Amino acid sequence: LETGVEDFDWKIRVGWDLRKSVLDGSSGVMAGSLTIMGSAVMDTKIDASSDTAGAALILKNLSVPVTIRHLKITGGKIGNNASGAGIYIGNCLEGVTLGEGCEVSGNTALIDSSISSGSVCGIGIYVGTASLTLTDNAKVTNNNIDSSETQFSNHVYYGGGIYADGSTVTLSGNAAVTGNGSSDSYGKGIHLRGNGNGEEKLFLKDSAKVDEIYLDGGNGYEGAPSYLPKINVSGIASDSVKICGRPLGFVSDYMLLTGDGVSSNYTKFAVTGLFKIGIDGKLAYKANEDISISDMEAISNAAWTTTSETKTFDDLLGKRILFKINSTKWSIYENIRKTASNWLKVDKYSWDADWNSEASYSTETGSSLTVSSSVDITCSGDNLNIPNLEHIIMN
Repeated sequence: LETGVEDFDWKIRVGWDLRKSVLDGSSGVMAGSLTIMGSAVMDTKIDASSDTAGAALILKNLSVPVTIRHLKITGGKIGNNASGAGIYIGNCLEGVTLGEGCEVSGNTALIDSSISSGSVCGIGIYVGTASLTLTDNAKVTNNNIDSSETQFSNHVYYGGGIYADGSTVTLSGNAAVTGNGSSDSYGKGIHLRGNGNGEEKLFLKDSAKVDEIYLDGGNGYEGAPSYLPKINVSGIASDSVKICGRPLGFVSDYMLLTGDGVSSNYTKFAVTGLFKIGIDGKLAYKANEDISISDMEAISNAAWTTTSETKTFDDLLGKRILFKINSTKWSIYENIRKTASNWLKVDKYSWDADWNSEASYSTETGSSLTVSSSVDITCSGDNLNIPNLEHIIMN
């Protein structure tokens, strides 16, 4: 990519479908910018489906702004300890923009069942040491875990749509990151890994759409208070955005949302666990208001049950099970989901009855999960058996 003129704007026009493609600027780039353009009147793709493995498009070591328009990036496949099935972006210091007519979809990740443990970062896009902007209706969708082999509880998928490794992501102009990953993904939409300094790492503007965001403080700060990356909000079209992460990082009064659109959009964000987001963008401990002891005691006794119940995963979608362990101890099971191997996976919170103490947290996976004293929730296929411990299923 050498023109001999530093401000020359390179354009690569794609008039037909390409297979797996790599742009590497390691030898230097003498240009002002680089634009990769497909056809605006016919579907053009970078399609790696006929390749055995690897990202469909690799962009690395590029020192100029990169823009992609009118291209579908699809068919990429990655396995254990790999990153970016659709697009891998590394060391692109002036940033990458996905613009009009750009779609990243149909890329997959699979950790072979012969491997006892492993991880994948970014099924749709991996971005590291770069900034990523999606605009003009660009979308990242339908990038998923390949279900052709058995998956185990220690097969970990970070970011179904985008994995941002210390990098900044901006969604604007109706851009969308939705419908990626599965319940096994740590962030079906966007996984934001910070640098341990609590900086703004995601900017949502102009009717942006995203369904789930996972917050990760970064190496050594994964769940530490005050290190989680922040989300700057000026405009968002999604009605409901799930925010999840390692709950020890969620502390009361931590400023999670920033920007001039917080007060008009904060109700669209739902935090998993015992917190909610206030009109000021700060986390608030919600137990006192939403699940207080007085609220629970006011519920009709008929709503509680001590007999076992059989429910399906669909029955419990978006709901919580509150257990009375004893007169002073409580546990909530929420974010109930099924793993690829048909096991039960839940987020569990336990605390004493003063409600203002820090709740202990764990994520548990298996076909049988202990609630208290060998009283178990068990699953078989789509059916869950809730044990004969005093409990209530809450919306």
